[in-house]
Amino acid sequence: MIDIYPSFCVGIIRIRFIGHLQYSVMKDKLILPILILVLNAVEINAREFSSLFEVRISTQEYTNVNYGLNRAFDKLLIKLSGSSSLKFRNEINRQQINKTSYVASYTTEEIDGEGYLRVKFLEDEVIELFDANAFPIIGFNRPSISFLINIDDGTTQPEFLGIDREDTELKTNLSNLLKNLTETRGIFLDVPEFDLQDIQNLKNKLNYEDPADYFLAKGNTEAVVNIELLKTGINSWSINGDFQSLVNLQQDQLILFLDDQINNYIDEVLAINFSEQDQNTFRFVVKGIDNYTEHEMFLNEVKKIFSIRTFQTTSIMRGETQMNLKLRFEPQELMRELQSSRRFINPVYDSNTETLQVEFN
Repeated sequence: MIDIYPSFCVGIIRIRFIGHLQYSVMKDKLILPILILVLNAVEINAREFSSLFEVRISTQEYTNVNYGLNRAFDKLLIKLSGSSSLKFRNEINRQQINKTSYVASYTTEEIDGEGYLRVKFLEDEVIELFDANAFPIIGFNRPSISFLINIDDGTTQPEFLGIDREDTELKTNLSNLLKNLTETRGIFLDVPEFDLQDIQNLKNKLNYEDPADYFLAKGNTEAVVNIELLKTGINSWSINGDFQSLVNLQQDQLILFLDDQINNYIDEVLAINFSEQDQNTFRFVVKGIDNYTEHEMFLNEVKKIFSIRTFQTTSIMRGETQMNLKLRFEPQELMRELQSSRRFINPVYDSNTETLQVEFN
């Protein structure tokens, strides 16, 4: 378990991790074997974000389709880069790039009476644009993070968001916030699924220091963010835990505050270390590929790993495929993506031959 203190916190923040999402920049490739051993000891709880190159925006966010497509592209920049910073959008605008030329298709749809524009973008062309501008780009495998939100309204027993009791406007707004950020940022933000044993253990406080430690120990999430909401007046709330407000907030202000803090937190989680060299080159040896179908599945998985800029197959034998890889980012970013993909297991790096060996599952 690692405590970190991100720069974006309003108060002191202690976010609990299984493993470290922000690996330090490696100056020496001899560090790689140590990194791999550490990662092998940790189960990375990530999921594949299949709609990575899709963006959905409300019809209330635009006045005509062309403007809507441009807004969708701006949201795609945030989703792919892992950063909510405006610098990437500003650079695209400075170059006067035609954003709609990257649109593959779009449709309008209605969900619960609300109209939306759903836009799909051209994957290869967008990746080329990111490379041309040296933008960070994160692959399909994204972290899964649990939010443990305790609500104390001062009149009923405090409870965690997600335990099936009476719904309130605050609970609905919090759930919608996590749902919307999951879609717009391309990262899985959930509340724990409480079973009867969980509720009993939380009540009795058995074998853990706090609830966040309890859910980390279950191993179903990569990190747990602990938020404590206490009602201090008729429409006044204090926020404590991993995000802390210095003043009491009204309910609508509370949602805006958490929106801002969670976005900053996601920026920290998804930040990428760029390579100090133009391109790092690795020899990649993959075990466990025995036939053409498995080879095609393997190539499909490799294409989902955006740390790999290019790859060239040098040898295909029964049970083993060898490649030369060129990387976009620092080697630990490749390791993070390999560990996030559940198809690649047991990575081993030989610093003498600069060879990375994995098994394909």
